[in-house]
Amino acid sequence: MPPVQLAPDDVKLLSINHPGNDSILCGDVSQQISVKNNGANAITNINGTYNIDDGTDIGFNWNGSLASGETTTIDFDIGSLALGEHDFNVSVNIANDAFAGNNNAFASFFANENGISETVNSFETEDEELIAYNAGGGIPLWERGVPTGTVLNTPSSGTSVYGTNLAGNHPDETLGYLVSHCYDLTAIVDPIIKFDMAFIIEQDWDLVYMQYSIDQGGSWSLLGSAADPNWYNSSRIAGDGLADDCYNCVGGQWTGTNITMTEYSYDLAPLSVESTVIFRFVFHSDPAVNEEGAIIDDFYIDGMMPDDDNDGVPNVTDNCASQANSDQLDTDNDGQGDVCDEDDDNDGVLDGDDNCPLTANADQADDNNDNIGNVCDTDNDGIINEEDNCPNTANTDQADTDNDGEGDVCDEDVDNDGVPNSNDNCNDTPLGDIVDSNGCTVFTLPTDNFQIQVTSETCRNSNNGSVSITTNEILNYSVNLSGEGLDTDNAFSDAVTISDLEAGNYRICITVDSDADYEQCYNITITEPENLAVFSTIINSRQTVSLDLSGGDMYYIELNGNVFSTTESTIELDLKEGVNTLKVSTNLECQGIYSETISNFSRLKIYPNPVSGTLTIYSGNSELNHVGISLYSMIGTVVMSDSYPLQNGIARIELPGNCKGGISIACGRWQQNGNV
Repeated sequence: MPPVQLAPDDVKLLSINHPGNDSILCGDVSQQISVKNNGANAITNINGTYNIDDGTDIGFNWNGSLASGETTTIDFDIGSLALGEHDFNVSVNIANDAFAGNNNAFASFFANENGISETVNSFETEDEELIAYNAGGGIPLWERGVPTGTVLNTPSSGTSVYGTNLAGNHPDETLGYLVSHCYDLTAIVDPIIKFDMAFIIEQDWDLVYMQYSIDQGGSWSLLGSAADPNWYNSSRIAGDGLADDCYNCVGGQWTGTNITMTEYSYDLAPLSVESTVIFRFVFHSDPAVNEEGAIIDDFYIDGMMPDDDNDGVPNVTDNCASQANSDQLDTDNDGQGDVCDEDDDNDGVLDGDDNCPLTANADQADDNNDNIGNVCDTDNDGIINEEDNCPNTANTDQADTDNDGEGDVCDEDVDNDGVPNSNDNCNDTPLGDIVDSNGCTVFTLPTDNFQIQVTSETCRNSNNGSVSITTNEILNYSVNLSGEGLDTDNAFSDAVTISDLEAGNYRICITVDSDADYEQCYNITITEPENLAVFSTIINSRQTVSLDLSGGDMYYIELNGNVFSTTESTIELDLKEGVNTLKVSTNLECQGIYSETISNFSRLKIYPNPVSGTLTIYSGNSELNHVGISLYSMIGTVVMSDSYPLQNGIARIELPGNCKGGISIACGRWQQNGNV
């Protein structure tokens, strides 16, 4: 067989070594790829680009010597990424590359965060979210939120949990994962994993169990067994022959029902030598029968993280583990805290000899020989820039009139009144004063200095309204009141009342004797009560009277000697058979009394009898409008005949003066709603 003919120049991207597909990376993310010289000529330069989640392409370059057939790896750092799933796309090329089709690769991975021991994850906020995904992709089974299931609806703390379905049953034939943060168990004394869980799942068909990984998701192992205390409730394994079920069983799992939130725990001593451990909850359901599933709350790794210097920062993250420095200040960002860094600014000059120990200045320039380097005392006034309120202008006195942190010599508004020094005729105005355009104080009083109380007339035309003014600050004031024909002035110092005002609109203006330019004005209104008004309506069907009331705040009603009170504008009262007397008044005597006699007969009534002057006829129906009435003498002669209006079913007739002796009445016509 003849030898394979190689292209002169060809680079091949063999693989993405890190991160691999479905890797779970802890902390900052780095990548490694393998490339091969697939051509005949040596490769000395490889160019490439990569992007995260189809974002902006970032270029990289490799230089070296790669002979034909040789492979090499290329490493580059990405840094930190948001928690969750990400896509990594990478491509390489060389000059005169013969085959572009072998230059690209793709990987999908998860970015994770580092966890802190003794920090309980209650899942209440987005900051407490975990990675969740399903085998085979799709919408993750595990979800964070408020559980509202029929049975699984009670968190251990707060309002949120992680659950397989927060508001119903879990799906069938699903393998879902919920992944913890990454933990350095070497930095934790006596680590124990703890969490609360409740579940209702099909016995021996649907399962929950925990796994762990020490290679960032490259491989996973079952955590613990049913023999461990306070852990799994089943030790069955698929194919154990005990029954025709448990096809998904792994040898340790929770299955069946425990609907009470229960704390589970597992001693992590066997993993205490591992620096990168990830845990995950696994939920596996079979193809049929589903329940509400499982909810999890208050997940954490218990155990203490050593803190040798007792500064509240564990050794594992302390940039000066042997010297207390709770602020973790690291000026030169070299990973070593200032308190234990002999060269805080990393300029090659030890702090003890450095004239600017926190600002890099390898030349140690010091023009005025004050032992403070130029770079940290720009104006050479002997005060380092960080403490100098005018770092670019010498001012050894550090004077700062307005206390705004900017020294007077470089402050363009030395009294901080909003008027630049160049336009300020009063550059020592007290802080907080109101000033004019020239920067000088303008007299003013607080907005709440005056309290105005208006008292309206007690009765119409009583002309007893008033306005009272009180002040917080005692001064010599004058108040002018104008309106409704008045124009009066009154002097006062802290209170004044202007009385005997009639209803109407007024304007009051207050001035201060000590400042002719000050004036504060208000518009006020003096009101008077309305007239008492009563409109009555007889409701025959219910034998009641309905009253519409206006003009008062409180109404007193007397009906047939019974007294009622109301603040409502309408009221309905029962009538008795016959004549009813009604009186209405208010809490103001000056509004008078409304009186009415109401006849309530179930049939025609004529009274009084005998009669002289006014004859009252009640029709027995308040809905009638008019009545036609004829009067006859005892011998049959017509005395009078006419149509009379009815009010609430009553007609009142003034008899003629020639009616003497006996008369009789004939009511010939009734008119209701316009019909006779």
